[in-house]
Amino acid sequence: MSSKNLALNGLLHAAGIVVYIILVSLLLFNGNRLFGNSPSVLNIITMLCLLVLSASIVGTLLIGRPALWYFNGAKTQAVKLFLYSLTWLLAFTVIFLILMATVFKKILIY
Repeated sequence: MSSKNLALNGLLHAAGIVVYIILVSLLLFNGNRLFGNSPSVLNIITMLCLLVLSASIVGTLLIGRPALWYFNGAKTQAVKLFLYSLTWLLAFTVIFLILMATVFKKILIY
């Protein structure tokens, strides 16, 4: 696979992670409105299940294909795909940090 295709696959993996993070963030942000504000042991159980599910989904998106490729002998491509995915994820994180420091800082001032 060419470097361009690896970079595109890395972008898609990182974008999938970002979409998942956005969906979970929206769920957590609107939790009181959706589920009420009654503390219980069920809340803790649900959050721990969500943590395990999130780690599994993000781990699969970030490491799944590179690990398969690595163990099937395509070690160079596997490492490149993993690094491309991390680089894209870093780029998304920097974009979100810049947005928080500039645009959303003006909107969300209490």
